[in-house]
Amino acid sequence: MSDTNQRIENVEVSWQHLKKNMLSSFDDMQRLSSEIDEKLKVLSEQEERFNLSKQKILENIANAAEKIKLCVGGTMFMTTKTNLLKFEGSYFHALLGSGKWLPDVDGAYFIDLNPEHFGRILDYLRTNKLHVSDLDTYELERLYEIFDYLQFPYPEPRFAWKGTNLNENLTLSNGDKTVRQTKGINSGAGWTACILGERAINRYSVRIDSISGGFMMVGFVPASLRNYKATGANCTSCGWYLYLAKGVLYSQDGDNRRAYSTVQFEEGCTLSVIYSEAEGGSIRYEKDRMDLGIAFRNVGDLPLIPAVDFSCVGAQLTLV
Repeated sequence: MSDTNQRIENVEVSWQHLKKNMLSSFDDMQRLSSEIDEKLKVLSEQEERFNLSKQKILENIANAAEKIKLCVGGTMFMTTKTNLLKFEGSYFHALLGSGKWLPDVDGAYFIDLNPEHFGRILDYLRTNKLHVSDLDTYELERLYEIFDYLQFPYPEPRFAWKGTNLNENLTLSNGDKTVRQTKGINSGAGWTACILGERAINRYSVRIDSISGGFMMVGFVPASLRNYKATGANCTSCGWYLYLAKGVLYSQDGDNRRAYSTVQFEEGCTLSVIYSEAEGGSIRYEKDRMDLGIAFRNVGDLPLIPAVDFSCVGAQLTLV
């Protein structure tokens, strides 16, 4: 066979291979296109069902009477639909939107809750102000449990960070609700500052504005401030803390790097610290309202004051 014929045959073989691969690729593209079309069809159907469901919910809410009578654990309350629907995605949105929550023969909607603090919540819906100065720690915890049940956001805190005798490495802003480490160590190599809440309280939440490696201890100190140091490094001598960088616990009761949570704390997330007398004097943490579980039990030396130890320039928290 001449060289020319051999080259022609090689070209023909190559062309056949190329043609086969192209046809195979074309078949694959057709199958992929069909799969995409099918998935788009499913998504379109789901979107249509969602829109129909959303429209039905809005119709049910619109059809509900504006003036609503509630029977809360046997006690009657009167309010408006507008008040109950103040917060999107709440318990009342779900019930009124379902169209299945109907009043009893007396015209009242029944809610199986303790009525003791329900009036405070209705006043909060009306005025945006929550009055709790007359409540002790246990009663305040019960009030916030109702907030959780009704899926209402907690009110803006009526307390701030303590501005008096402020550590020189810290700066307050935003009405003393935001604290930032502006001086001192920049690598988490040592604890150089601590901030306290202005008064004792059984729960608080902070937004992490700047994480700076997570070199912060967030928790409570006893109001007695026994062994407390404004320069920081209180984690084993005064209080109960979660170390954000490692998810471990420290306390005056002997906890030292005790494992607690593997959750990552990133900028923008909200961390809540909660003392509960009802749970045997426990402290628990929540991240973005997700319960991380009980961290400390049988906490004594009450009452408790919010506290944060800092160890890195640029770290910043805001009370929310």
